[in-house]
This record gives sequence, structure tokens and C-alpha cells, in this order.
Amino acid sequence: NGEGMDKIAKRINAGIENSYKNALRVARTETVRVSYVAEMDSLESNKSVIKKVEHSAYWDRRTCKTCKALDEKVYEVGKERMLPIHPHCRCTYLPVIERIQEGDLDRYAKRAREAEYSEFKKEVEKDLDARMSGGRPKKK
Repeated sequence: NGEGMDKIAKRINAGIENSYKNALRVARTETVRVSYVAEMDSLESNKSVIKKVEHSAYWDRRTCKTCKALDEKVYEVGKERMLPIHPHCRCTYLPVIERIQEGDLDRYAKRAREAEYSEFKKEVEKDLDARMSGGRPKKK
């Protein structure tokens, strides 16, 4: 709802007999968990375009060895490690988007001028699907 960690922790602390530090840990950890669930729902909705995610750790003096070791590891969507990994975890996943080759841009632009949009869209989606599955699209 846009509240900061401090406000969330104070609300949690008011509702239970607990220390402020524990309330802050719960607020921080659950915020990461909710963010992860929303992120994965979004990726699932876009799985025709985004097939993989990259683990991204926030690097500073507090970053743990586990998160550092997982940083930049790539997973297929749905096979990634669930977040948060531990209390106070600040990791996230970034979508891995395949690049469109420079020569493809010219070909797409030419096809867009020549074809109906629906045909053009199908061709681009087919090329992206082929790339993400490891294949190369055939040149026209």
C-alpha cells in the first residue's frame, strides 16, 4: 500500500507483543515475498516473451554468501528459487529478454511496410519464440 518499512513495522509491533527489530524483520521479509509473488504472476502472464529470469542480489556489506553465490544465476520461469531466501533478504528476479539482432530490425521494418500488422506481429512472435527456445529463425 506504499507504506515504508518503519510504518509497517510499527503497525506489526502494535498488534503483537514483540520487539521492534522482529517487527521490522517481518515487514521487510514479507514485503519481499509479496513482491516476488506479484513479479512471478506478471512473468507467467508474459511467458510467451519472457522465458527466463536472472537472480539479482543487492550487494553491500550485509549481503550474505548465499545471495552472492546466486547473483546473476539464470532460471527458467517457474523453476527459480522462491524468494525471500531468508529473513531480511533483498534479492529479486530480473526478466531475461532476448535481444533482437540488428539485421532483424531492417527485415522487420521492411515486412511491417509490406504486410498487414497481424501478419507482421505473428512473424515477430515466431522469431522471438524460436530464439528463446534456442533455435534461429529462418531468413525470408
